[in-house]
Amino acid sequence: MPNRPDETCRVTDQLAASAEVLRRVGLTALHVQARASLQERQISQIATRDTSAIARATTETETGLRAMSRYGLEHLLPRTQALLTQIEGLSSAMAGYDVNGGSPIAEHLQAAAGELDRCRVILRGHARRAPRGASMIRFGEQRLWGALAVELQRIEGSEGPMMHACGRIEKLASELAFAIEELLKEGEPMPLARRFAFGTTLIESSGRMVMCELELQKIIEPYRLDARQFARPMALLTQLAGQYRDLCKGSQQVAAALCIATQANAQFMVTGLLEKDLQALDRLLCTLATDYRGLMRLAPRAMGRELVARRLEIEVPLWRKIAAAIAEPLALSRETPDTAAPMARPPLRSAGQAALQQI
Repeated sequence: MPNRPDETCRVTDQLAASAEVLRRVGLTALHVQARASLQERQISQIATRDTSAIARATTETETGLRAMSRYGLEHLLPRTQALLTQIEGLSSAMAGYDVNGGSPIAEHLQAAAGELDRCRVILRGHARRAPRGASMIRFGEQRLWGALAVELQRIEGSEGPMMHACGRIEKLASELAFAIEELLKEGEPMPLARRFAFGTTLIESSGRMVMCELELQKIIEPYRLDARQFARPMALLTQLAGQYRDLCKGSQQVAAALCIATQANAQFMVTGLLEKDLQALDRLLCTLATDYRGLMRLAPRAMGRELVARRLEIEVPLWRKIAAAIAEPLALSRETPDTAAPMARPPLRSAGQAALQQI
């Protein structure tokens, strides 16, 4: 029951956990957006008249990669932004509520639970499309790796230099994707906008390594003052460029196919991270909504009101933390939510009015 102190602490801990998950959601969504936007602009790296097995597998993976990008830009990201906007309004209302001078506590809690339910409607709408979106890219990527293995076996056997180069490139590309994710999430006190700009540059550069010779000094120059913070991802990009340069000397076709395969793997990875956090958030919001309804029934009682009021006061810093965690990622996001997605409602005008709204 909500009137026990240990229960209050438990659910307050869950609100703190929600703040951390929301922070990750906002930052990973930026990473997904950068990769998806790149795929919408990137031209094919395979010659149109090439009918080899590796060319067909590469083209299929490119098609899946673009489909996954559209899934992100048209469904996953708009719903994520709608969710964050909804929670931003809720966090403002919860952080600014005055237990002594505001609307009745029970009405306020009922309104908050209703807003949390609306957040879960947005999340459930995403979940209906998520498995299909993930499978678009994974199947094509696996086929491409198989075609690469067959082609390299034919050219040089199982232990040739290009086979080893592919293994090194796969490892470096995966490490670079994780380094970009870490840079976005753990790069403070550097402004997020600068970290996002550099991460986007790294993503775009890693996708152009086969099509043109990268001028690494020009890429590094705008971020030279941040060399220490950006050292690891920049070192990975430099190593990756060198490996691709050597591989292109052996087979431009293999290098182009590998570039697509590693991009597909990175996009699948970051999209999976976002979807996993959205699922965790759904569970946390469900618990919080249920608990608020329990507190709502407790509030009218003589001894219950004081406990509930104390609980709401304890939560104020956490709601402020949530608002701060999602504000900047929302501001950096430039995509417009899809019109088919549930749009975020305006912030609570008053607890009584919001309680009367229907989902």
